[in-house]
Order: sequence, then structure tokens, then C-alpha cells
Amino acid sequence: MWGLFGKKPREGTEAHRVFEEVQKRKRAAREIGVDKLISDLYFSQIQYYPSWIQHSRDYVPDEISQATESGSKKEDAEKVIEITLFDKKYTFEFGSKSFSLPDGENTTHGDLTLYENEKKVLKLNCSLNYDEICSEWRPFDIEAYIEGNWIGCFTKLKEIIKEKKEQKEIQGAEDPDLVKKMKENFGIK
Repeated sequence: MWGLFGKKPREGTEAHRVFEEVQKRKRAAREIGVDKLISDLYFSQIQYYPSWIQHSRDYVPDEISQATESGSKKEDAEKVIEITLFDKKYTFEFGSKSFSLPDGENTTHGDLTLYENEKKVLKLNCSLNYDEICSEWRPFDIEAYIEGNWIGCFTKLKEIIKEKKEQKEIQGAEDPDLVKKMKENFGIK
């Protein structure tokens, strides 16, 4: 496969035509933000759904009717998460590896693959980035992308999660026990 730093095919060849089409489709995917959408949803929410659905259904949107985790039969995937979203089956495979760069710095990269009904629709190359407070997985390349209705399903899921979070924050801010405690603590009648 043509990597980020690899040699490009010669103009006029079939390989060059395909290479150019791949670049065009990668740009289209980035323009609509599908790489960020899926990585953000997976790393902040979806990877936890199998546990959350068993222990606290409150954290899983009703549109997710099922979520399970299993090990992978593939060498390059450590974790497999299957969800049913809007009555469609989606499978996420994730695997990572750490290695040292020539300058001695350690880095961690991973591959996140999304399947819709067992058909690969997206594969992202991600890196684990650190700052002073936390670490975060971010996509840096798109290795596979098949356009489809699945994008709308995950866009809607993101909106649902945002609305649910805002509702929980409002409920928390207006919690009668909290209001009572604040009234007591500050002598408010």
C-alpha cells in the first residue's frame, strides 16, 4: 500500500490512476470529518459500551440495543467491539503497538477498523498523543474508506450523545438535593 512517505506510482499507469482516486476519497472523508467522528466516538464512548450496558445503561444511548466485546482472531487486533446501532450491526477492531523512534522517543500507533455487517467501511491509522493532563488517540491517516449510510448513523449517534450529556448536566445543576445543600450552606431561604 502507498504509505505516507512511500514512492508514488508513475503517471499514466493504472497504479497512478488508482492512487489519485484514493487520495481524492481520503480528502473527501477528511472534509466531512469521518476520521475524527469515528475515532472520537470509539475512544470516548463505544469501546466502553459493552461494560456500561451491563452495569449502567444510563450511559449508553437507547439507539444502541446491543454491545459486546471479544478478543480478536486476527494478530493485529487486540479488541473487538460489536454494537447494534439503529438495528444495524457494526464491528470495531482495534490493535496497537508501541515502538522506539531513532531519536529514542517512544510512540504508540494503532489501527481502528470499522465494519458494517462484516464489510470493511473504514480503517484509520491512529497515534496516542500525550499532554500534561491526559493522553488521547487521534487519527493521522485513512487506510480504507467506503462511503455509505453508516456515516449518517454515527453522526446521529454523536448528536444523541451530546444532547444526553447536556440533559444530564442540567439535571445535575438543578438537583433538588444540591439546591437544598447550597441553601443550607449559604443561608438562603
